[in-house]
Amino acid sequence: MDKPRDKLDIRSLQTIRSVLSDYHFDDTKWFDLGLELKLPSNELKVIRTSSSVYNDSDKLRECLSKWLESSSGPVNPRKLVNALRNMKQTYVAEGVCKILVDPASQLLLSFSDELSDLELTDELLTLLYTEELITRKTRDKIKESGYLLVDESLRAVCATVAKDHNKLKVLADILSQCEQTTSLAHNLMSDYEEKLTQKMDVFGEQDLSQQATAAVMKFDDEVHSGIIETTKDLPSVSSAVKESKVEKMALTQDIKFLGDKIRSYQDELAQPGLQGKNYIICAPTGSGKTFIAALIIYHHLHKKRQEKMKGKVLFIVSTQQLAHQQNMRLREYISGIDVIDITGDSYCQIHLTLSQVDIIVCTAGKLLGELNDNLIHISDITLLVLDECHHTSGRSPYADVMEHYLLEKRDGHRTPHVIGMTASPGAGRGRFPGLEKAIDHQLRLCARVDATSGMKAVQENIAELRSFVPSPSYNRHALPRRNSKDSFVTVLSKEMKNLKELLPVQPRVVPDPCSLAYQQWVKNEIEAAQLSGMSEQRDQITILELLEIYHLALITYEDFEIENAKEILDKVKSFDDSNDTERQLQQNHKLVKGIVNGIPGSKNPLLLQAKELLLSHFTAKPESKALFFVRAMDHTQYVSEWIMKNPGLSRLIRPCSITGHSRKGSMSKADQIKIIESFRSGEYNLLVTTSVLEEGLDVPQCNMVIRFQIMSNEVSDVQAQGRARADDSTLHTIVTSDSPVHHRLLINNDKKEQANQAVQIISQNGVDIDLITKLQEEILDLREQRIKEEKERGQTWKAKNVDLHCYKCDVFACNASELCKFGKNGATIVPSQSFIVNKMKKISRKGPEPPKLGGDYSRPLKIACVKCNEEWGVWGNWEKSCVQYPVLQCKKFTFCNNKTGDRRRSKQWKYVPFEVVFYSEFEEKDID
Repeated sequence: MDKPRDKLDIRSLQTIRSVLSDYHFDDTKWFDLGLELKLPSNELKVIRTSSSVYNDSDKLRECLSKWLESSSGPVNPRKLVNALRNMKQTYVAEGVCKILVDPASQLLLSFSDELSDLELTDELLTLLYTEELITRKTRDKIKESGYLLVDESLRAVCATVAKDHNKLKVLADILSQCEQTTSLAHNLMSDYEEKLTQKMDVFGEQDLSQQATAAVMKFDDEVHSGIIETTKDLPSVSSAVKESKVEKMALTQDIKFLGDKIRSYQDELAQPGLQGKNYIICAPTGSGKTFIAALIIYHHLHKKRQEKMKGKVLFIVSTQQLAHQQNMRLREYISGIDVIDITGDSYCQIHLTLSQVDIIVCTAGKLLGELNDNLIHISDITLLVLDECHHTSGRSPYADVMEHYLLEKRDGHRTPHVIGMTASPGAGRGRFPGLEKAIDHQLRLCARVDATSGMKAVQENIAELRSFVPSPSYNRHALPRRNSKDSFVTVLSKEMKNLKELLPVQPRVVPDPCSLAYQQWVKNEIEAAQLSGMSEQRDQITILELLEIYHLALITYEDFEIENAKEILDKVKSFDDSNDTERQLQQNHKLVKGIVNGIPGSKNPLLLQAKELLLSHFTAKPESKALFFVRAMDHTQYVSEWIMKNPGLSRLIRPCSITGHSRKGSMSKADQIKIIESFRSGEYNLLVTTSVLEEGLDVPQCNMVIRFQIMSNEVSDVQAQGRARADDSTLHTIVTSDSPVHHRLLINNDKKEQANQAVQIISQNGVDIDLITKLQEEILDLREQRIKEEKERGQTWKAKNVDLHCYKCDVFACNASELCKFGKNGATIVPSQSFIVNKMKKISRKGPEPPKLGGDYSRPLKIACVKCNEEWGVWGNWEKSCVQYPVLQCKKFTFCNNKTGDRRRSKQWKYVPFEVVFYSEFEEKDID
């Protein structure tokens, strides 16, 4: 970290960027920040179009560099604070104040070089934690970084001393207790008395809080009105003063509802919420549910301010992509409010931010994490909005969040006002639930959401709703399969039959190789082999994995072109020539590939139908937009390539694709936004996508939606249908006739009707409070039972009694006591030289290295089993710590209890039946 200064220059660039990142500044707003910093717009446009600046983070860096270099001398950090406040980035501005303006923070940062060379002890860390100079999270970060107080950890301590300057003296006292840090403590205390108290003397010792508050308020008023320049030093302000200032501003600042004229059906849907009732809004996609929620939020905040209280609103969304979008929507509808979105990628914490803003838009998972850690309680919130609340079921984060709510309600604590929103609550599980079961399913949803006023659907203003939200015309295209005697299908089916005969353990029942159930059957058989510990385990799993590849090739050929299916056959893992079975499988696979490479393939009825629909639509409406939904991420590429290879389609259609960003090889959030904006502008007119766009994300009105071989439920069908919002729009489903996908589609149509009927019945009749209470008691009883079972199944094995075996060949890899967690993401590593030398080998990657997840570590190589070549994970390189260790993938191992003989498997390390400690608690003597 570069040395802090009262004035900023180009040497301060990295510190500024780090602070902005800490307090969740949106890099996409770099242009607006540049304008507020008085940079010429033509210079900012040059940054925007520069080919050397790749993303918004780089553009922000260039913008700040221009600002720091544009002045004749150093600039005052107050100018940056003022710019952020003008942008309504109040939370970020407060963060910059704490780190770069507050004199106590500046003083502490002036010792950053000395602190970075200091290796803290466990005793010092304990004192820092008990004296509330650091949080538990910061303590863990310091341990992970080698017991060094640097970067984020140091800035976190700076924020603490900025809130309460006395904490700086406490820090000096703690450091003085260790001989190694006595000198540093003396210097810190000396500077504190000489420099910091001089600034505090501006107000005197008496009644500091009152005078400081008045001065701060006066200073801010003068700055915002332009009376004075931001060149003064802001006096020291205690934590209580700052909180009172935030509270006063929140209670006195005017808020206004900026939405358009409220339609009658929207007013009808909003009435229970405006009356303070808990309920679920059920309305079609595109009807303005977010607008209605904004109206209720505005009414709630306005009422709280009239009561001289602060409203604290949490707006819960299902995905990270939705958080930023809903943040922007709420800003459009309500003025005079502070809104921030916080997700799993955010440095911000909900419990620290809630008192400083009016609305937090966050993912359910982020809130659940802080609820589980007791950092925040449901009673801290005054209004809870659940977007897409149909997710409140099963073991979803939504359901777990609401279980915390129900616990506090049962214990007599104050609970917030709750609003749920959904386009369809669904009809429940089962293929043919019936109306009675659909009603029961929705009543259980009401119980989970605590919707004691039931559901609200439009009943009085149906005609108006339909005029604003027209239903697209619906067409189902059920087409025959390719010829069963097709050469490609014949060759692969024959080889799959031969492979099944080679299995050492023959299965009793095998599904149709062309059915979607086949892949799940393969996974179940692999798991059974993994847990069996049989001598032929390696051969069994190798054959099953090859069967899975052939199955994927068959269903890809069913849906797309033969070239796509041939690409699947190339994804077979490399065989081990030293193993007789694998050598024979390799020879057979080469023969199969040689045969299928000579097969031209027949025409695909599904693609022919899709071609006809697209040509007809874009010929008649060349300026329109369309969505093309597919089942998997790879399928988006297949469709785009198919269009570009077809001259008739490529002449009319400009395709682009978008996928989720939650797993390897998927699309980043920034790329998603960029693609949607390009689609919105008309650069592309066909968006090929997975289910990521079925709900929530804001896409332009489309004239046509095609759902291609989609296996989904009735809720997803309703969500996708809502994407066809333009006038005279059409919805097409293309499926193979007499297939599970087609059967599910027919079932969904019946379930959608049952769900709609159930909504109308509950909306009209309300709910029985006694029934809701009884259902909530059942939910909490099941929770207690589940927790008890999880404890019984939990970390019951001692790590030293657990051996890790390769899931494929069952060779011993290491003992569980050799494992530990490292880095801020807690990657599970094996810091054992004997493991690295004897049990694993490094292999190069095919293709580019994946991006760093959360900036934690790079993955230059893969690691694999020395016996069977099965990939075990990656070679992790932590650049900041200069550490390189193998990072293991949990699902690649079987966990064997060497005392009892029991065998278990897990997909995630957090669910293994033993404890994996952090590196800081790991002792070298336990390794080799």
